Amino acid sequence: MKTGRPITIILSVLISSLLLVANISFAQSVLTIFGPKQYDKPKGKPVTYIDTFQSNFTAGTYTLWVQSGAEGLNEIKNVSVSLNGIEIIDSRDLRAANPVSKIISIQSINTLAVTLKGQGGNYITAKILCDGCYPTTIGTISPAGGALTLEGYASVIFPAGAFSSNQAVKVSATSFPETENDYKNDTPGGARLPYEIRINFGLIIPSTPVDAVLYIPDTFLNSLSQGSAAIEVFADMTYSTQNELLGGFEGIPFTYEPTTKSVRATLSKEAFSNLSTLDSTYEAIVIIGTISK
Repeated sequence: MKTGRPITIILSVLISSLLLVANISFAQSVLTIFGPKQYDKPKGKPVTYIDTFQSNFTAGTYTLWVQSGAEGLNEIKNVSVSLNGIEIIDSRDLRAANPVSKIISIQSINTLAVTLKGQGGNYITAKILCDGCYPTTIGTISPAGGALTLEGYASVIFPAGAFSSNQAVKVSATSFPETENDYKNDTPGGARLPYEIRINFGLIIPSTPVDAVLYIPDTFLNSLSQGSAAIEVFADMTYSTQNELLGGFEGIPFTYEPTTKSVRATLSKEAFSNLSTLDSTYEAIVIIGTISK
């Protein structure tokens, strides 16, 4: 949606829009869900390292990446890297290519085992990547209210009465090019976080406003410390008139909490829309951006 651009409620227009939306290919982010972590080979006997990690990401393509040493130095000749009891990468793989990557399957809780043999003083580095993953959390909000937190990104607070019965809610950090284009067209176009927060309410609109607490990374705050820009919170808002819908990203009131490095904004009903979802579920889209001081 673009600010000031009407969305006329005519059946033929809606059908055409749905056909266009169905062909959208959303760009997806490559996230590091584990590591990178360096595993050192001490002198003496073989050593095995065990690491456990969780994943609460949406479906994507997962890859185990391993590098022996760096720039041809400190390479380990005898390596075994296993995930959930299955060996994925061994010495032969690293002799053929260094670094080496292999597609893997993961579970909600995973165990990575790294066994190193041979000369001491060398090391490998391992990490697990996901192409097409977005951080996501799903929870149930009761009529009594509650909160849902996407660790490190956002918390959404629902007052009592937001839903009349238990309702599944999803909070995600995404990076869709269509959202980026809308944001650029609707706002002054200053610096912004490289992701937007999406709060999906399913087929039910909250009966009350909800509060969103968004956490701001240090790198983003530091980039603003010496500049002429100030933090602003933008939400994708929709307004209904007699014959059309108008909407777009606009700045909304917020408070900044320096101790938690977060902003808190109240999302009104105008922030809840099903116009940008393929399954007609309602969602709110919130972005931390900047404006000139």
